[in-house]
Amino acid sequence: MKDKILFTDKLWQSAEKDIEKIISHPFCVELSKGILSKEKFNEYISQDSIYIIEDSRALAITAVKAEDVDEMKFLLDMARDGLEIEHLLHEEFIGYFNIVLNKKASKINKAYTNFLLSTAKSQTYEESLAALLPCFWVYREVGLSIVKNSKKNNKYQKWIDTYSGDEFEIYNQKLIDIVNKNAELATEELKKNMLEAFKKSVIFEFDFFDSAYNLKD
Repeated sequence: MKDKILFTDKLWQSAEKDIEKIISHPFCVELSKGILSKEKFNEYISQDSIYIIEDSRALAITAVKAEDVDEMKFLLDMARDGLEIEHLLHEEFIGYFNIVLNKKASKINKAYTNFLLSTAKSQTYEESLAALLPCFWVYREVGLSIVKNSKKNNKYQKWIDTYSGDEFEIYNQKLIDIVNKNAELATEELKKNMLEAFKKSVIFEFDFFDSAYNLKD
């Protein structure tokens, strides 16, 4: 008997080429080798600090739409924990690298967070879940890929450990499970919209890394 094909399997397959482009992007490759320039990492941390706040808002807005109380609680926990955990991670890097944060959002950052917030506010709960998922799932896969190739004494090891660690995997898998659960009751039209929202966020994820790497703004 074949294993059941989950809706998130279809999501992943629909965006697999773009996800592979993220994993093989010079930002991720150089980070794994510990040779990513401080300037590029600084820009990434600056933009990520802005992104996390808006992503947490989108998570909180989405949580309010949840009919399942456990899902609502989980999404609110993600919003809160994301702010706390990411803040601590960023603070460690900010101190270690003596980073001066750029507090102006890049064009890509604005476009991505505006998409997440507008989807959370005006689209269905299911579509918002699908739009939010790549941030966690893609980072998980990037973290696992990088940790396999990470050089010893890597100055970015804390970042790598965070996104390849068990705690982050628990969050990621729980969100995947919630997306699959809600997709089971969704119409074909809604599933199509969820797939499009997922793919759009994956492309934004690539653009986010690419923008930081090339210092586009």
